[in-house]
Amino acid sequence: MRARAVSRFYVAVPLSTVLMGSVAGLLLDLQGRLGLAGWQWLFLIEGLPALILSVIFFMYLPDTPENASWLTSGERAWLLDRVGKERTEGKIAHTDDILPALLDYRVVLLGIIYFCSIGSAYAYSLSAPLIIQKLTGFTATRVGLVVAGMSLFNALCVLLVPLHSDRTGERFWHIAIPAVFATMGFLIGGHSSTPLVGIVALAFGQAGLVSAHPVIWSLPASFLRDKSAAAGIAAISSLGIFGGFLGPIWMGRMRDATQSYSIGIMCLAIPTLVIAATALYMKKLARSN
Repeated sequence: MRARAVSRFYVAVPLSTVLMGSVAGLLLDLQGRLGLAGWQWLFLIEGLPALILSVIFFMYLPDTPENASWLTSGERAWLLDRVGKERTEGKIAHTDDILPALLDYRVVLLGIIYFCSIGSAYAYSLSAPLIIQKLTGFTATRVGLVVAGMSLFNALCVLLVPLHSDRTGERFWHIAIPAVFATMGFLIGGHSSTPLVGIVALAFGQAGLVSAHPVIWSLPASFLRDKSAAAGIAAISSLGIFGGFLGPIWMGRMRDATQSYSIGIMCLAIPTLVIAATALYMKKLARSN
């Protein structure tokens, strides 16, 4: 699977954050209108697009690649050809071999990577507005604009990293290098008391995490197929969701223990280093096989 194709879905996340971040401060300023708190207005207004889009996707999202209008004719032909080959040349024996897929070391290692990545991303993103406000002293409206600007940078990275990965045919360095940038970003951002330095560093930290996601999801299709692919992808995704559950809890505990987010942010360097090390270990294993 081409990482570039996956990136088109992932780029929607930072772009939506651009829109939501731009209006978040304005919605919080509606405090008391119609008897609702500012945060209630924020939840209601920003949750409405997801509700509407869920209905639209259910009704109009195509069931097969043939009907996917966002694919070019070349991408559609490549995808159909790839699916056809995987049905006859699958790397994991038979379509019903679900257990071997779950136990495959590549699934386990990708699960570790995704666990660390989603856990770190959620730990940071859910705390980002408060971190930026404390760092800059900005109002909620200005913080929203800063978050929006950082998200534009994330969207650019989500497009460029997978594009370069597809052009070079290399995957593992395109996971490891962004993870190293994330490590440096969180260390510098958590330690810095200078607003500009801190914001730039945190932007690189978040971008280092999200830009590798399309590359990560391009890997399972290279060794899984049919029901095995469904099981393996579900396992990787489940570990990521679990990481997304633990990450914010970790950040909250560190905030309560230290009365600051700084230590929590800097500690995110640990899972990002695990991502880099695991990706390079997978590269080493791939060479030996």
